[in-house]
Amino acid sequence: MRIPNNDSCVLFCTYIVNEFSISYLFKKFAITKIYSQTNFQVIGKWFNGLQLNSETVVWNKETEQPTSACSLPCEVGMIKKQQGDTCCWICDSCESFEYVYDEFTCKDCGPGLWPYADKLSCYALDIQYMKWNSLFALIPMAIAIFGIALTSIVIVLFAKNHDTPLVRASGRELSYTLLFGILVCYCNTFALIAKPTIGSCVLQRFGIGVGFSIIYSALLTKTNRISRIFHSASKSAQRLKYISPQSQVVITTSLIGKILTIFKCPYLIFNPFSNTGANHNDLDGS
Repeated sequence: MRIPNNDSCVLFCTYIVNEFSISYLFKKFAITKIYSQTNFQVIGKWFNGLQLNSETVVWNKETEQPTSACSLPCEVGMIKKQQGDTCCWICDSCESFEYVYDEFTCKDCGPGLWPYADKLSCYALDIQYMKWNSLFALIPMAIAIFGIALTSIVIVLFAKNHDTPLVRASGRELSYTLLFGILVCYCNTFALIAKPTIGSCVLQRFGIGVGFSIIYSALLTKTNRISRIFHSASKSAQRLKYISPQSQVVITTSLIGKILTIFKCPYLIFNPFSNTGANHNDLDGS
């Protein structure tokens, strides 16, 4: 056997036996250039376990033992991606919203959940919403309360003077409908500020659309009635159809129903209610 021309060359022979009570010595074979002498030096032994004196071992001219591994263990929050050989892999990080399901798989925590720092499990995120005592909530609520009070006063005045010529000329039924729509819009303020729940979400989705639908349907019907009366006055003395209070209420109700059917129903079908929703691009885990 040809020995390389180095300061020393280490040869190891390891004997694996089932009887661990037997003792073995591990030696290194060393060649000294100056004196051209060879000898064996004991560097460790085996007696019910390996006892190795690492300081006397020369690992390719180094004193530290080299790492003998195709791939190193992955860090926390990372998974293995094998590259052909089962003993070799590369480490890949999970997404910020994912946790380590096993050593090869990342899984999404799901809506309303976020992984711990060690990526081993997930926890429920605290719902952040506008508090009632916040300045950004107090100002809208004060305006809404003031509007509700004024609208309620007007409704009471209309009710007290229900049969007076002035109230009757203004179109009592449509005026009540218009005031009710305004009242609904003011009340929506509290649904928008409230803590997100199924009930508050239902009020938000329907309340805003219903309130403005009532207002604009009543205004459109009232404007159309006045316009038809003035345009027909100069042409014919015959009484117009569908200008009675009952007809106006039916027309307004039909307009409200059509608006809600066209614009609200598709929205509810393609985006149904849910307890929680999360967009991972908007989350940072805080």
